[in-house]
Amino acid sequence: MGSLKDRFQSKAAPSPTERPAPEIIKVAIGLRHWGDISTLSVELRPEKRTDILGVANAATMMELYDAAIQHDVDVVILTPDLPGFEQSGLDLVRKLYQHPDHPIITVALLPPGCGDWARTLEQAGAAFHVTSPLREAEVARLIEGIPREVLRAYQHRGTAGTLARLDQETAQIVAAQAWEHRTVAVWSPKGGTGKTFVAVNLACLFGVVCNLDTILLDVDMDTGDLFISLDGLGGDFGHTIHELATRWSKGEPLTTKLVESYLIPYQGRLKVLRGIFDSTEGGMAPLVEAEAIAFMGELLRIVRQMASMVVVDMGLSAAHPMHLGALDRADVVLIVLAPTHPSSFRAWSHMGALQREMEISPARFKLILNGYADNMEFDRQGTIQELGLPEFVVIPQDVENEVVRSINRGQPLVLYEPHREVSRQLAVLGAHFYPPLNTIWSQYGGRGLLPKRSLLRRRKH
Repeated sequence: MGSLKDRFQSKAAPSPTERPAPEIIKVAIGLRHWGDISTLSVELRPEKRTDILGVANAATMMELYDAAIQHDVDVVILTPDLPGFEQSGLDLVRKLYQHPDHPIITVALLPPGCGDWARTLEQAGAAFHVTSPLREAEVARLIEGIPREVLRAYQHRGTAGTLARLDQETAQIVAAQAWEHRTVAVWSPKGGTGKTFVAVNLACLFGVVCNLDTILLDVDMDTGDLFISLDGLGGDFGHTIHELATRWSKGEPLTTKLVESYLIPYQGRLKVLRGIFDSTEGGMAPLVEAEAIAFMGELLRIVRQMASMVVVDMGLSAAHPMHLGALDRADVVLIVLAPTHPSSFRAWSHMGALQREMEISPARFKLILNGYADNMEFDRQGTIQELGLPEFVVIPQDVENEVVRSINRGQPLVLYEPHREVSRQLAVLGAHFYPPLNTIWSQYGGRGLLPKRSLLRRRKH
């Protein structure tokens, strides 16, 4: 079976932005009427075309979706009277376009007098529609439009809101909203609170869903296991933050070129700096020396030049020089608490030490309560008062264990299960820092996140 290290050292999957548009476009078909099925089967056979090929036929909406994934198609052609479409069709159209490896576009085949179906499908993400029954002119329009729309979809992956197919009006709204570059540190003084889960999903919201240049730093000096939550990340296990710090301590200056060589692409515009694999490295020079604070400050200065959003996953001890450097230099520090009194006590004691001994102001600290339910007998208001921090976001308890499954699969919840309430609250968190996410998520995740007054208030800054 190989070692644990071998298991996670697989080659990284290519980023969607790195995958070129296909030379041969593969098509899956989900139609009801035999005449249209027969026409397309003849038109898209290998003997007639070499650029667009039909590779699968399906009798239901779910079969069509499964066939599209199984055959790695680029286009699905469907009709809204396909069995199962009424229940899940629009969501699956969105999900196909949002496929993490590459966009899969939908072309609708609509009968005359189909009412609002054309507009409804295109709002859900369909590229265009043609009219049934398929005559020569409609077939020509179909063949002409498919390559154009596939290329447009791949180009769209390089714009903000890449996973939410934004219409022109919505894209303009996104572009008009004000926001600031941010460095967000995610910290908890007690283990098991879900800080790495929060950091990974927040970075995915910025770098994959919103397609912002985003860098995720694994600065956990207790154990650098962030990569496990990002299946397929790959990269050299020796190419870590410890090695980078060692080179800097020997006199090699940090440059954008050097730091870039240590970053591993994930999806979209998200890149990751791998943390320590061997936990003993966190207690070794140069990471435990006083100069580690300076290294952390210099690293953050460099990555801020390279990315719109920087997310830092930290370890437990605020006294560790690497953690202290991140706490001191981050624009915002998210303290992730579990809904337990030991968790809140640890936060209270550490916050006091940060203010008294390290002179770090609590003004930049925000409270995230993770895994909360009303019946847990946890004193939320008392915790807020004791810590003197605002309760920023409450992430609900995951009663169906989707969070644990997403971590074990290495699939960030906001990318693979965006309809979950936990995902929605994580997106609420992300929208505090990048308000256009509210608009993007309304299409990607199905609902808006923040009240309009909150977005308007933030635009003024």
